[in-house]
Amino acid sequence: MSDPTFPIEPRTTLDIMRDLLRFTEEYEWSGRENTACHCHPEYTSACPECRVIEGEHGKDSYRTHSPDCRLHALIKETDAFIRVEESIQEAA
Repeated sequence: MSDPTFPIEPRTTLDIMRDLLRFTEEYEWSGRENTACHCHPEYTSACPECRVIEGEHGKDSYRTHSPDCRLHALIKETDAFIRVEESIQEAA
């Protein structure tokens, strides 16, 4: 019995990287942080790695992570890798 999750034709590394980036971006603000007191908690979306609250730093820095956030660094690095690989493919 075949697994319908994966296509029959082999996928490239770039295809897999795109899917992993998409999944990681969806996960980026999946954490929850309490923004109120412990007895009357109010939860909001936050980065599960650096725990920064989504949109916490105002309109101009919406979705800003802490400078040492590993999740955000990975997303930026993977996005840059994909852009370079796509530009190489287009040039070929």
